[in-house]
Amino acid sequence: MFNENETKFSAQDIRFTKKDKFLYTIVMGQLEKNALITSLASNSDLIEGRKITEVKLLGSDTELNWNQNKQGLKIIVPAILPCKHAIVFKISGVIKE
Repeated sequence: MFNENETKFSAQDIRFTKKDKFLYTIVMGQLEKNALITSLASNSDLIEGRKITEVKLLGSDTELNWNQNKQGLKIIVPAILPCKHAIVFKISGVIKE
């Protein structure tokens, strides 16, 4: 059992899961204008040089602006989010098929 019930999360608290060829990134805290996911930087050993091809926000049809560079994956979030906490991004291109 996790002891996260009393924790106040920030936008830097991020969880990951995968299904099929997609990586799901869950930002636990409230986002302001953008999300920076440093573990998905273009030079990260975790993704072995694979490039992100698409980023979607679950619960929204809004097309996202995003950029992957050496600092990380920066996602410009829309003004209206599906919820305040636990924002989920569906990421294509980093999971080996």
